[in-house]
Amino acid sequence: MNRKLIASVKKHEGYRTRAYQDTEGGWTVGYGHNLESHGVDPKYAQLIVVDEDKAERLLRDDLEECYALARSSAEWDHFDTIVRRNVFVEMIFNLGYTRLLKFRRMRMAIERHDWEGAAAEMLDSRWATQVGARAKTLASLMERGTY
Repeated sequence: MNRKLIASVKKHEGYRTRAYQDTEGGWTVGYGHNLESHGVDPKYAQLIVVDEDKAERLLRDDLEECYALARSSAEWDHFDTIVRRNVFVEMIFNLGYTRLLKFRRMRMAIERHDWEGAAAEMLDSRWATQVGARAKTLASLMERGTY
């Protein structure tokens, strides 16, 4: 797994030992591991506690799933740098694949290699207002294609 991607997600998610409700009300623990999407009953999710080693393993597993989804997307072969691919994978991690698919104009810009347009579409979203600095950072990386 790509170390830069892991470091970026860790930075943006932060680490939480105890389960908490994210901005959408979903129960999450560790580095943004969504408990409900992994079969944990919401009634019991708040009881979940993980140490940092477990949180890292969950993160790596989650990112492997996101990477597989990204590789199966129509956009994947249009990315010309690992940085842009990492941004796409992190967006899947943060949003979920179904919500990412709603970024139609961003995805069309990616297919045209219009990196400035893709970045602008990322910032012109409800997601960008929710995650603030994370969206600005990822949009800048998408536009530049380098760290």
